[in-house]
Amino acid sequence: MTFVYQWWSNSDLVVYIKPEDLEKMRQENSIWLGNHRYEVDWLLGWVVTQRLGLAGGSKIVGKQSLRLLPIIGWCWYFTEAIFLRRVWSSDKAVLERDLKRLVDDYPKDYNFTVRFPFHIK
Repeated sequence: MTFVYQWWSNSDLVVYIKPEDLEKMRQENSIWLGNHRYEVDWLLGWVVTQRLGLAGGSKIVGKQSLRLLPIIGWCWYFTEAIFLRRVWSSDKAVLERDLKRLVDDYPKDYNFTVRFPFHIK
């Protein structure tokens, strides 16, 4: 999918980061917050994680309806994406349960990059 994005847009993404900072990112869990403004900007976050070598542990948090999208929604479902209804009274428990599962069920040296695309008006 990241290949299609880069090919279709005829662009290349260059990430500038100090080698020591990249090494820290590969050894620690992280949460990325992104201001989701366009239909495909979530994909740019995916490209960044791929370029940094963090795509294997990348998890996305998205709207519940996204899991119904053919192919991509199903892929996210099977790669343990976290789907929210955007109703805090129920989403709080979903976040707690799913983040706890990621931390508890994977080896201690496995690192996650959890991406939260959101929109600020």
